[in-house]
Amino acid sequence: MGRRDARVLDGSKVDHDFTGAVIEEARHAGAIISRVMHPPSQTIDAHAHDWPMLALYRIGSYREFGDDGVIAFDGPSVVFQPAGAAHADEIGARGLETVSLTFDPAWLDHDVRAALPKRTLWRSGGATGAAASRLIRVWLSGDEAKLRAE
Repeated sequence: MGRRDARVLDGSKVDHDFTGAVIEEARHAGAIISRVMHPPSQTIDAHAHDWPMLALYRIGSYREFGDDGVIAFDGPSVVFQPAGAAHADEIGARGLETVSLTFDPAWLDHDVRAALPKRTLWRSGGATGAAASRLIRVWLSGDEAKLRAE
């Protein structure tokens, strides 16, 4: 996985819509790794993602409102959002930065798509938070040997 020069998704400027500032870190045949930064106290209306997404929360806090209720995050955590899962967010007073991996569903074979969770999954802190922090460091370092070792 070679690190590409950081650039925004449209290739020209940082986008400041409901998603916050999105900087693409790497693009592969069926997956995109992006840093997403939300300003303090931002409110994000109900929305859904077209592609399944694994979001690793790096810095800051937020509350997510979804089908399973409300959950608050403050610190390293992981959220898997299946394609089409509706949710809304309130960003905390310090803002929020995530590293997100989105998967093109057409890239995933049938067995993988069938195994993906059908509902949003949240994990916060502990071993999962520590593993998410390590994975973020590896992804953002662009060090392929370190990625294989992790």
